[in-house]
Amino acid sequence: MVNKLENFLLSLLDKLPFPHLIRKTYFIVKRYVIFIIGGFISWLILISITAFIVNNFQAQPFVGYTFGLMGAIVFAFNYHRYITFKKKTNWQSRFTKFAPLELSLSGFNWLLFYVVTELFGFSSGLNYVVASFFITWGISVVNFSLNRLWIFRY
Repeated sequence: MVNKLENFLLSLLDKLPFPHLIRKTYFIVKRYVIFIIGGFISWLILISITAFIVNNFQAQPFVGYTFGLMGAIVFAFNYHRYITFKKKTNWQSRFTKFAPLELSLSGFNWLLFYVVTELFGFSSGLNYVVASFFITWGISVVNFSLNRLWIFRY
């Protein structure tokens, strides 16, 4: 059913001007949506592990978050390796690039969130939720691009 729908959609796209460019954009956006789904599942894993460790072992949230982040990174790497980018070779080399990238982007996300909410005053009401959404979305585009062009290219 999904293939028939996708084939129908692609046949419509082929009738538009610049069909090659539109088709390429379609497949990039489709892969980005798959990437975002993996990121959301990774976030659920992160939060679940964090809550489990904090609630069951009376650990500090930072300790739970550290373990949650490790679990989320391992899951995200395998998700992107098998589902998003379908690159099953050279996993050790890819992971040694992937893990530091994810940690760096997480740190950059935190830093941007801090700057926007604390220095620019978006910390009241729901402003921090809106700030978090846009910061996370922007970083997800960078993350997807780096994963697509650097880590999972070949």
